[in-house]
Amino acid sequence: MKYFYDVIQQLKTVGYEENKDIFGLGYDFRKGELQVNNFAEMSRDAILKSYNSSQKKVIIITHSFGGNMIFNLMKYFGDEFCKKYIGKVITVSAPLTGAPLALRALITGLSEVVQFPEKYLGSIERAMLSVFKLTPNKNWLDSVVFYNNSLYKPTDMIEVLNKVEELKEYGTYVYQKEIIEKEEPTKMPGEVYWTCIYGSKKKTEVFYNYTSNLKKDPIITYGPGDGIVPLQSLNFCRQMQASKEYDLGDYEHTGILKSTAFKDLLLKEIIIDN
Repeated sequence: MKYFYDVIQQLKTVGYEENKDIFGLGYDFRKGELQVNNFAEMSRDAILKSYNSSQKKVIIITHSFGGNMIFNLMKYFGDEFCKKYIGKVITVSAPLTGAPLALRALITGLSEVVQFPEKYLGSIERAMLSVFKLTPNKNWLDSVVFYNNSLYKPTDMIEVLNKVEELKEYGTYVYQKEIIEKEEPTKMPGEVYWTCIYGSKKKTEVFYNYTSNLKKDPIITYGPGDGIVPLQSLNFCRQMQASKEYDLGDYEHTGILKSTAFKDLLLKEIIIDN
C-alpha cells in the first residue's frame, strides 16, 4: 500500500475520505490466488461499504499484477454485482500478457522478483504460483528463449522447464495447467469502463539467450517497457478493448504512481465519473 500513499493524498485534496470513499486492500502478488486470506470477500465488502456511504459507483484502481487479477475478481463478483456497484477500473502497469522477467526467475532465480538470500532465490520463486502466472502467456506471440539452437515461445516452454531439475515435476505441471491450459477471463462486464495506464520508455527484458546452459545467466535482449514489463504486454489492453489507454512515456513500473503526470490523469479520470 505504500506505493499508493501519494495517490491517496491527492484524492484527499478533492474531498475523498479514508474509510468512507477511499478503501485500500493490499494484495500480495506472491500468493497468487484471490481466495487467500478471503481477499475476494474483503474486496466485495469494501465495494459495498463505499457504495452505501457515497451512493456512487466505485472506481477500482489496481497496480501491476492486480491489473491481471481484477478480471478474476470481476468474474467472482458476477455481472449483476459489477453492473450495479462498479463504474470504472483503472489498471496501472498491468502485465497483461506476462513478463519475461518472471520466466528468468523460474529458470535461474533473480532478486528483482523476491528479496531473499541469493542461494535460496530459485527454490522460493519456483514455489510461488504467482511467478508462474506472471510468465509470458498464450497471448505473447514472440519467442522468449533461445536454448540448444532452438527458439521457444511461451506455449513451447515446457520443453525448457523440463531441463531445470527443480521444475521437472511440480513446475512443469503448474505451467501446463496455469499457463497453457487455463482460460483466464479477459473481459470487463459490459457497463464497467476500463482505463489502462502505463509507462513505456525504460529498458526492459524481452528475450533470453541461454545457449546450452540453463544454470548460467543468459544473454539478455532489451526492448521498450517500464523496466519490468515490456510494452507489448502493457499495451495489450488495446486488443482487450480497454475504454481508454494512456502511455505516459518515461516512467518505470512503480515510479509511475508517484509521478505528477499520473496523479493529474487519475484525478481527471475520477472527476469525469463523479
